[in-house]
Amino acid sequence: MNQLGKSTTCLIVVTPENHKAPWVYYEAGVIAAKQHEGSICAVLFGVTTSAIDKTPLSPFQATEADKDDLWRLLKDLNGGVTEKKLVEASLRATYDTHWPELKAHIDDVLSHSAVATKSAETIDLLSQYQLSEDAKQLLSAAAGSSDGLIIVHNHDGGRDFQIDRTDFADDASPRAQARWQSAFDELLDNGLIGIFRRATDVFVVTHAGFAVYDSL
Repeated sequence: MNQLGKSTTCLIVVTPENHKAPWVYYEAGVIAAKQHEGSICAVLFGVTTSAIDKTPLSPFQATEADKDDLWRLLKDLNGGVTEKKLVEASLRATYDTHWPELKAHIDDVLSHSAVATKSAETIDLLSQYQLSEDAKQLLSAAAGSSDGLIIVHNHDGGRDFQIDRTDFADDASPRAQARWQSAFDELLDNGLIGIFRRATDVFVVTHAGFAVYDSL
């Protein structure tokens, strides 16, 4: 906390392991709250910009872990230094000298990271569907249930979506009905659930639905 209180620049290394970690966004928020003094720099290793889309980091420009992008970041950081600023030509020469070793190390770490490979696929899959949080919750409940089914009950107050005896939208208010109907429609329109054995009121999680569930 003492260091965050003194810092005006926050360099955040975003990886497949930490891109959803709350502490990452907490520390970024402390720096960003310093108004004009705060500078947030997100560097992406093994993930794409979709990993930070719709997160507190999304308003800030992200840096890809390649030679040109990392050089721009290094140059900007050096430009913001008030004391002991390095001569840009010397900084560039040093960077070019050590880049091959750094690049080899980055590639080696990422190539041996099973988490990185899985997370990259996860990010691509989730970005393909762009589900709302309610749709994710409904899908998670159904895919994690004993039978993978969503049973739809129509009644005078609207519709209930029952999963393992838990009723979603059991609140008869128009707002609750609209909320879960929208989540259900998202899953159906995206092919993540489908009609079960021609029944009109029973829906089952599809293969694509389970793949998305595994990625959540």
